[in-house]
Amino acid sequence: MQLLDRLLAAFISKCRQLNWTQTLRLVAASSLVLPTTAQNISGTFQCQSIVINYATGPNNLAVGFTTPSSSGGNPQLPLNGEFEYYPGNINLYQSYWAMYQGNQLADLGMVGIGGSSLLPDSDANGIPNFAERSLAANVSASLVTVSSVNGGSAGGTITLNRGAGQTSGSSVTRFTTGAIFTGSWVLPLMDVAGSYNSSQRTIQLRATSSVFTPGNFTGTYQVNSDDSVTMSNILLQLDSGNRLTATPVTFTRVGKTYRSIIEFVDGNLSTGYPDFRRWTLQLTDPADNDGDGIPNLSDSTPSGSPPVIVTRPDGATRTVGQSVAFSITASGPGPLSYQWYFNGIPIAGANASAYTLPAVALANAGTYTAGVRNNASEVISFPAVLTVNPVTVPKLNLKLETNGRLTFTWTGTARLTWSPTVSGPFNVVPAAVSGYQALPGVGNGFYRLVL
Repeated sequence: MQLLDRLLAAFISKCRQLNWTQTLRLVAASSLVLPTTAQNISGTFQCQSIVINYATGPNNLAVGFTTPSSSGGNPQLPLNGEFEYYPGNINLYQSYWAMYQGNQLADLGMVGIGGSSLLPDSDANGIPNFAERSLAANVSASLVTVSSVNGGSAGGTITLNRGAGQTSGSSVTRFTTGAIFTGSWVLPLMDVAGSYNSSQRTIQLRATSSVFTPGNFTGTYQVNSDDSVTMSNILLQLDSGNRLTATPVTFTRVGKTYRSIIEFVDGNLSTGYPDFRRWTLQLTDPADNDGDGIPNLSDSTPSGSPPVIVTRPDGATRTVGQSVAFSITASGPGPLSYQWYFNGIPIAGANASAYTLPAVALANAGTYTAGVRNNASEVISFPAVLTVNPVTVPKLNLKLETNGRLTFTWTGTARLTWSPTVSGPFNVVPAAVSGYQALPGVGNGFYRLVL
């Protein structure tokens, strides 16, 4: 019977794929819910660099940390004030700077900041802890400037503060000469949210930010393994009209999160520099249909395996008033849930591996099936047929003995009752069993068997 159950389950599954579920009403569950192909996904698109804005100081001086133009041989970055991240360099973050006195340019050159306080990266995503929005920042780093006018250099420190969950904070720059400049800094970060279609292998995201022009990500992807996904045909369409593209990138999974370094260019062949360089696209997928710890995005079998019915319910024959119990055992990826059906219709509240009718009626006769469901699908058991027989009162036999007594005989467990009138009431004759005798002139009246 197990082989028959397996074949039937496979047949039902194929029929459901062909949309034949209504034809198989008596066998298939009417409330089947198949896994959807569209899944929500969200995350961040964040630069590993930071942005330090203009800072004012004494004597009407202002220092501006600015990014170079493409003619300077450096990447074409999207924001002034961006300190590009250079891992392995003694000055982890580098940029240009310019100093003004009033509106007049007083000096300019290169600036770098670094130090051990900027290095910790607890989640190993390439973004240091102090630049993670979820963490508060209170770091102090060394600062070195080199003038391109006179070749002189100056040292100092810079302190960056920011509250947890915030994208901007305050900065204080102190030079060894005694000059102090105060300003602000911000994390180059865009929040992304959207969905992916696992059947079409497409991703669509909306990117928003308090710093950048919002836009839409689109792309396609392929699953390399449970821990790896490659995204291609990537387009970032900004609301400003700019269209930026990227070469294929491979995302690595850590838990429910996928991360990759991605660069966007605008297609301007005269520069060839990335517009977004060394940005981390980090996506979290909460969908895990089979509960195996691998999100659907990279799970080669996101729906898992369906349940397997080990022991199906057996048919039964009962008489009205008797009880009947059906049961089923199943195995497969959990959690498993159950639903019993009567002639293909779900029975309210019948959601255990066993179903009992304490006292059957004629209306309970029919077919009973059990549906076993997990995150993949539902499997329906082979029908168990319940036959219900009506109650039949045994025949009461009478025999007149030679001594004038009447002997009553019958079969089964029926009880003998007596009444002096045909209209009753009839009362049970105490201790009367088949073979009971009534004395002449004593037991005159009417007798009846009752169940």
